[in-house]
Amino acid sequence: MNRKFLATLIFASSLLVSGNCFAEFSGESDPALIANLNQNRANYINCGAENISYSVDKTSLNVLKYEPPEYIISINLVIQSSNGLSGTNAITLAKTRTRQFRYNYNERRMYVKRTDDSGAAYWIFIDPKVVGTPEGYKNDWDTDMAAGEIAFYLAYNMSFFDKPVSKLASNYIKK
Repeated sequence: MNRKFLATLIFASSLLVSGNCFAEFSGESDPALIANLNQNRANYINCGAENISYSVDKTSLNVLKYEPPEYIISINLVIQSSNGLSGTNAITLAKTRTRQFRYNYNERRMYVKRTDDSGAAYWIFIDPKVVGTPEGYKNDWDTDMAAGEIAFYLAYNMSFFDKPVSKLASNYIKK
């Protein structure tokens, strides 16, 4: 069996094991993004890793609404994975997903924008109490909380909460 084919098969199998990963990587990977990740690593802040790597792209920050205590921030989340092999058998996949976060600073509530099966957009509350739990992981709230906290910090140079809720955000926000 061809080694490259076998490596691809093993990698695809690992994506199938993690349904979340498979959903993120349906379609084509972006080779230009992979090159940019390798050349401009300082522009990317790690905000999650579970079989694949999640990073916030600092250069994509966009404040959509600034009406204190209400804020909406858009930022790109880069999802990257590798089959763990080296040389000609190495396969790296990368995609960008734009995330929008809505914040109510007075209530210290953060929301992430999602879409349902019909494509209709809605806001879902990211409950800080479930970050780091199986429910938080299942709903992608761990990564979203870290990305939302980092986005707010990048926009306003302050933590959204009194101190960061997510461990990955606290690695970046040294308060």
